[in-house]
Amino acid sequence: MGLTSSPREREIQKAILDLLRVHGIPAWRINSRVLTLPGSAGLYRMGGEKGMADIIAMVPGSGRFLALEVKRPGQKLTLDQAIFLDRIARNGGIGARVTSCNEVLALLERHGWTPSSRLGMGSPRSGSFPP
Repeated sequence: MGLTSSPREREIQKAILDLLRVHGIPAWRINSRVLTLPGSAGLYRMGGEKGMADIIAMVPGSGRFLALEVKRPGQKLTLDQAIFLDRIARNGGIGARVTSCNEVLALLERHGWTPSSRLGMGSPRSGSFPP
């Protein structure tokens, strides 16, 4: 058998969005595109600013802004992504590069959030979500 490849970025994003929703954390996937419009001399950005995180959310209880840049293991942030996450953190939010659901849970717990006791799909620690 061949080697198992790591999940694609969009698969990790979906798993993280599912995890956040199960825990009652409002979250949205941000799709950013750059287009050249017919007859236009420049580029037009849709869906946010350059470097904007893949997932934005609000942490229940505290209302803190959460920005998650999802990467496959080993992938690095671009300069624009690092600047965006730093700006979120400097303004009281939580901004981070993550590669898994476990990293998201650990990040939230480091910032004082605790998992809800009323999960809709079982505990994420029990294997309901990819690590």
